[in-house]
Amino acid sequence: MVKLGSQSILILRNSKQELKAFHNVCRHRGSLLCTADQGSFARNRIVCPYHAWTYDLEGSLVATPRRKPTPDFDEKKFSLFPVALKTWGGFVFACLSDKPPAFEEPATFRNHRLQDLRTGKRVVADAKANWKLLAENFSECFYCPPVHPELCRIVTAYREAGAWGLRGKEKTAEFRSAARTLTLDGSARVPAFRIVYDWLFEPAHMPQGTDLEHYTALWEITNRQDARNCEWQQQGIQSTKFRHGNYLPQEFDCHRFAEWIRSTLRAAPAGYGDPSPTARNRTRRRRGRARTAPATGATRRSIARPPRRG
Repeated sequence: MVKLGSQSILILRNSKQELKAFHNVCRHRGSLLCTADQGSFARNRIVCPYHAWTYDLEGSLVATPRRKPTPDFDEKKFSLFPVALKTWGGFVFACLSDKPPAFEEPATFRNHRLQDLRTGKRVVADAKANWKLLAENFSECFYCPPVHPELCRIVTAYREAGAWGLRGKEKTAEFRSAARTLTLDGSARVPAFRIVYDWLFEPAHMPQGTDLEHYTALWEITNRQDARNCEWQQQGIQSTKFRHGNYLPQEFDCHRFAEWIRSTLRAAPAGYGDPSPTARNRTRRRRGRARTAPATGATRRSIARPPRRG
């Protein structure tokens, strides 16, 4: 079971070991069907914990215990709501749209053989910040010298306030001399080209114990530092005086990300994501105040910059 925003999705394998995805909601009265993140279904049946309506692994309704028969009830009309699903490189992609766009397999990562890699370690960190702030944080390294000293000791280009993408035609960030990968000391204990940033390893070179920690330690430190900064930002933007941020040249990818968010909001169908009536009333009141407030004097600029880092 996974969450996509407010939507709960069941991803499972049917009797043919094919991946299927469904909305995690019973067609009877809307109860969640599954509350565990992972596991298996007894006797290959999905049973609602509320009234025990039962579905097979294809999503078809197969039993409605204790239901009084009526001539107008057709079990075939009460299958689980399907979710569009595609796989690539060992990853599963779900789309909630009833008319999902065409799925194009990215050629950029073909040589990485992602489908052959295995997870060495997973770290789950909860940051009390909006997801867009976290995405912005990952899009620039202007803040890296004071926040990520450990990272800057390995990626020397980040010492210059993350400006490596603005120093000519360079396409990759400059590492410290003799550094082979992103670890606390820059060294590699298996060939560095076999490792990607999600700590995925070829099975034959899967590190164990302290060797695994050798690869993950730097990013565990960096991720904690990023989460802390995003949480501070999340608290700060609650100020009634704050209207918007101001991007500097090194933050070109943040600006690009913000423009992408705006374009998707403009393209959203009418009514999509409408708030509740109470929220709409609050929004109208805020907008009414904003129209009479003085201008902040800040100017948003479009910034054309080199491709994003990493």
